[in-house]
Amino acid sequence: MVKVKKQRPGIRFIREHAETDRYRLTGHAVTARLRRNITNAQLKSALLNGEIIEDYPDDEPYPSCLIFGMA
Repeated sequence: MVKVKKQRPGIRFIREHAETDRYRLTGHAVTARLRRNITNAQLKSALLNGEIIEDYPDDEPYPSCLIFGMA
């Protein structure tokens, strides 16, 4: 059996989708956003201007990443 390494979407892909509001947050991300009083506008700004600082290529069902951004 051959294991195929998944590739995460690049920051360009993420920014294109953030610009057009084509993204979803996990339940965990929504809870963290609300607990930290982060608005949707601040989140979008961070996605548009941030950088990927950690990759999680083996996450299921899709690869994911951690983005550091300031709003």
